[in-house]
This record gives sequence, C-alpha cells and structure tokens, in this order.
Amino acid sequence: MSSIQYGPASIKKHQRQDDTTTKHLGDEVKTIESVAEDHNICGQVREVGRGPSITTYALDVKSGISVARVKQLEIWLASAISVPFVHITKCASQRNRFFLEVPNKGKQLARFAQLAGSTAFQKAGEGPMIFGVDVEGEPLIIRLEELPHLLVAGNSGQENLRLINSLITSLIMRSDPRSLQILLIDPKQTAFYIYKNCPYLFVPVVPDVGKAVIWLQWLDAEVDARLQQQNAIAAQKKRAVKKEKHASFKPPTLLVVINELADLVVEAKQ
Repeated sequence: MSSIQYGPASIKKHQRQDDTTTKHLGDEVKTIESVAEDHNICGQVREVGRGPSITTYALDVKSGISVARVKQLEIWLASAISVPFVHITKCASQRNRFFLEVPNKGKQLARFAQLAGSTAFQKAGEGPMIFGVDVEGEPLIIRLEELPHLLVAGNSGQENLRLINSLITSLIMRSDPRSLQILLIDPKQTAFYIYKNCPYLFVPVVPDVGKAVIWLQWLDAEVDARLQQQNAIAAQKKRAVKKEKHASFKPPTLLVVINELADLVVEAKQ
C-alpha cells in the first residue's frame, strides 16, 4: 500500500483530504484488490483520485488479462463496495492499466470562493465563467466567447439560480462596467433582486414580458448594427495602402440573462 499516491497531478488537485477520507479510500483499495484476486486477476491499485462525486482508481493488472475479464469485475465490485455501480475503462496510454470509477458515498460541495481563487480561474483569460468542478475535482471554467449561448435546463429552484449567479459573479470579478453590460430579464421578479443598483446593469432588471420583448427586439437590431460596423472597419483596413492605425472597434460585451425562458416564450409567442 505504500506505493499508492493519493491525488496525483494527473488525476486530482485542489482537494484536501482528511484522515477519515484517506482511511475510507484505503479500505476501498483493499476491497478492489481483494475482489480482483478472488477472480484470479492479479492487480494492484497505483493511484487514487477523489472528485466531488466520483473516485477514480488506477488498477494495474498482470499482462495477458483481457479487457472483458476486467470488465466483469464491475458487478462484483459494486456489490462489495455497496455502491450502485462501478465503471471500468481501459487506459489508452498504459497497456495493463484500467481506471475504476466508483461513486462517492457523499457528494462534496464546490465552493465558489475556492474556485475563484484557483490558478485556473486567474489564468483563464478574458471572460471566464465558473461552472464548478469536473469529475476529477478540477475547476471547470469556460470563457464567455467559447460559449456565447447557454441554456440552463432543469426544474425551477435554487440549484439553477446558484449556477446562474456563479456565472454572472465570475464575469463581474474579471471585468469592469465599461467592458461588460448585463441585461437581466425576470418576469417573475424572484431571481435577480440582489443585482439592484449593480453598476454592470445595462438597464434595471426587466420585470415584465412586455418590456422584455421590447429589449430583445432592440438587442436583435444592436447585433445587426455591430456586425455592419465590424464589416465596415474590416473593409476600410483592407483598402488601406499603407499600414495605419485604425480606431479599434470594441463596444462593451452585452450579457443577456433570462429567468424562466419557457414562461417568456409561452406568454410572448410572437
């Protein structure tokens, strides 16, 4: 067991493990190796990476053992560890290594403050949005320009709103009101009251469907106007014989967030 590495750089970072968690992982390692031995598969767990919902074990087996034989351990391991399932995949880079994904008995919360202070967020570039962490516990951060349209699906409730607030807050943290303007549409008037008097708001929170439709129509025209202006500037630069400095065209980013889009579509079908 001394060769096991908890939280190697290739699998797990940014997660502190207490003594109880480490003991629990050690017990699961013993169980995995014992079940493998019971099925005549000589194997040893080399690495363990604990994520917020899934723990990944890297199992090295003896040469000559087929993928099908190792995959057969899924049912037996799930029963031995007392979890709903165990998923086993073959490692592409190492011939005799398999990855075992085991659900955690309890999920760990992804703290916004911890993610906002992470190196990944600080080095993410312009317009980073914090989504949480991936299955390996790594910060999941996507830049706004990579994801210009996003639909947050699910039942109405605080979970969806937490994600939306996380995205808005992370953008605000890395921008200023001159480069980012936010249009919030909330006909139910329940979600965005915390942003009242926020300097990043393009207009106060839009509280009804009628005004929302007007602003969305304005937004459609604004997008067309910006595209035309960009095309005009590009054509002007192309016609220039000598290299000259042209005024850069960079209006503030407009972020539109609509709460309960389905309700808005139903009430304003046209």
